[in-house]
Amino acid sequence: MNPLLEQFISESRESLQGIGEKLMQLEKEPESCELMTELFRFVHTLKGNSGLFDLPELTRVLHAGEDLMDAVRNGEVAYSHLLADRLLHAMDFIGLLCDEIDTNGSTDAKHVNNSVLLADSLRQLIVVTVPNEGVEYTLAKVMPSVAEEPNPANQLPLSKIPAEISMAAYRAAASGKSLHWLAYSPVEDCFFQGDDPFYQARQTPGILWGDITARKPWPELGELDPYCCVLDFSILSTAPLEELQEYYRYVPDQVLIIPVSASFLTLPQGYHNGGNGGEQPHSREHEEPESVPPVLSLEVTALIAAQREILSMPDDIAWLAGRIKSVAASLSGCLHAIGSNGIIQSLGIALDEALEQQASAPLLHWLDGHFKQALDASPFLPQLDKSATTTQIGQSVGEVKFGRRAEDIYSGPKSIKVDQIKIDRLMNLIGEMVVAKNALPYLAGRAENVFGVRDLSREIKSQYAVINRIAEEMQDTIMQVRMMPVSFVFQRFPRLVRDTSHKLGKEVNLILQGEDTEADKNIIESLGDPLVHIVRNSLDHGIEMPDVRRALGKPAAGTIIIRATQEADRVIIEIRDDGKGIDPEIIKRLAYEKGVIDDERLERLTDQEAVNLVFAAGFSTAEVVSDLSGRGVGMDVVRTAIEKVSGTIQLESEIGKGTRIRLSLPLSLAVTNVMIVESNNQLFGVPMGSVVETVRIPRADIHTLKKNEVTVLRGRIVPLKSLNSLLSQHVPPRANEDDELAVLIVSLGDESVGIMVDDFRETVEIILKPMTGVLAGLSAYAGSALLGDGSVLMVLDIKEVL
Repeated sequence: MNPLLEQFISESRESLQGIGEKLMQLEKEPESCELMTELFRFVHTLKGNSGLFDLPELTRVLHAGEDLMDAVRNGEVAYSHLLADRLLHAMDFIGLLCDEIDTNGSTDAKHVNNSVLLADSLRQLIVVTVPNEGVEYTLAKVMPSVAEEPNPANQLPLSKIPAEISMAAYRAAASGKSLHWLAYSPVEDCFFQGDDPFYQARQTPGILWGDITARKPWPELGELDPYCCVLDFSILSTAPLEELQEYYRYVPDQVLIIPVSASFLTLPQGYHNGGNGGEQPHSREHEEPESVPPVLSLEVTALIAAQREILSMPDDIAWLAGRIKSVAASLSGCLHAIGSNGIIQSLGIALDEALEQQASAPLLHWLDGHFKQALDASPFLPQLDKSATTTQIGQSVGEVKFGRRAEDIYSGPKSIKVDQIKIDRLMNLIGEMVVAKNALPYLAGRAENVFGVRDLSREIKSQYAVINRIAEEMQDTIMQVRMMPVSFVFQRFPRLVRDTSHKLGKEVNLILQGEDTEADKNIIESLGDPLVHIVRNSLDHGIEMPDVRRALGKPAAGTIIIRATQEADRVIIEIRDDGKGIDPEIIKRLAYEKGVIDDERLERLTDQEAVNLVFAAGFSTAEVVSDLSGRGVGMDVVRTAIEKVSGTIQLESEIGKGTRIRLSLPLSLAVTNVMIVESNNQLFGVPMGSVVETVRIPRADIHTLKKNEVTVLRGRIVPLKSLNSLLSQHVPPRANEDDELAVLIVSLGDESVGIMVDDFRETVEIILKPMTGVLAGLSAYAGSALLGDGSVLMVLDIKEVL
């Protein structure tokens, strides 16, 4: 991929993210001219940049989006949820194309149909209003006609084809080749766009026969405009649909491709298809066409889709009857145009029922019943959501649109323009410098104590102070390069909450606070999936339905607050909702039924301990499995992911008032503070994030309870474990001169455990290197580090050790 295209992909992803953010803000401030102008600028810039490259599908959709946003900006179209949905779908499609370009260097012609439909769906929202009995109706602009008459396969003028061509086409179809009729209608100003329609038509792949007709009578020679194309081309081709779509990918809105069955061909007299691929005498006429043709032209399809969307709108309006009559009139016109007059009577019956019930449902049911097959079979209607305004029964809440879900994002961080591998390599080099710097005090001590050169020792210490200052500044600078705001994660939640709450039938307000709080890139990226799990659980289990909330005296709309703050060297993320909370009694009962706890623990379990059981592996309170929750892996995955980056998670809940989850994570994983402890003449590192305190306990204060050693510390029983025993070294811990044992108090979830060691050493900053190769299987160790004297320090993973 050339550098210019790489830059375009990078900038496009940032623009897509900006478009999504502005759309979310416009839902709260639909009258904001400033937001609308910024949104138009994003779309306009993206469309302009795409014109530099051969990306017709991408440019087509962006051009339609620009036209729509220009109409909105000029006050011709009102901002609406439907408009936002369609723009978001279009941007999902653009994101898909950007990903494909990033991977393959180009886009595939298979996206032509989607691009045409998306562009059409956007332009349909560019509306005009006409008075009708004092009421304004919205008439969607439909794409220009491809041909003068709609031409499904059973209405094509195939009799015009010469007998020998029909026979050749029949043999081709009998041998397994595909047959397609192409109606190519170039726009009148195509010459000014650099097109040569005559050449384009003659070079059609697999062409068997072609015909040219004038779209309107020719004028006098003196009045003839040679730069105005009024020709229509009819072509019969044996090329596959994919090849034809690729060939006409730059003018898909000017060509209609219709599959043709061999049975529709006009063969020489006395021959027809006998059903087994052979040629047999013709003995009967063609069957009568179906009530609705199996394939409709693009303009008819677009018009019917528009009527379906109108019927899907809410019925709570004063002029519902007028809307229903308008839709029925449009559908009646479509039936006349396609020659399906036989079902107009059933349309009238559905109209009467709709008017009697004052509901659109009877007419919508009639439309789906008669046109579903035709719409599904249309070659210009691929697997695309044909009813974006209607939520289907049983529809997946986490449905994927063009490979993207609501919680997904388009791009990487905006602030890092350098390859991440280079930054990580630089960070590693700084880490090695820190280790090398730490060796200088060791050398100064040897110079004074071993060799007796005190002046040299003093000079080494002086230089160490200078190098230490420079190394710390360099380390801090590189750390700042890797830092990014939590908004990188937060930016996915407005759309996630919007889409999910709409499909659940709930009203939810999302409040984001502290989006400028920064942490290391690896920490920020690790927050993505855990936060998605938590927010979706709040939406599914926490926030009640609007009628339930009103009955409880709460506002109909629930609230989810996501707040980020920095405390010392840690970043704190709080997720709070005002939903129904977690009932500890229900948790206890379910945990007991699932075998998570036994009878004895059930009796002594506190409410807070019961609530924390939601983090147990395989535990779920959902009665029905859905894409949101109920698979028993959500909160367990959250806890595991947070602990993997040395973080902690706390959950508090109050019945009827809501739930609060608090995540605490280190600002960076690049430098780790560890306490060095000695055990059996060996040194080990313990991460300071796990250390609560260090104490020395007299041997007499250590007791045995149920075969386990414990001690009482500040009125609380603390279990004790020997580090030697935990590491399978059968040596008792060593006491000091006063017969006191060194005990390291560490946190394990909500509990504290004392680890008996031989002695405490200093606390140091290290660059933790993960274990690799066969050593990676030693789960008791988080990694290793190099000390200043050149020795290797093994760093313990306290959770795994215990």
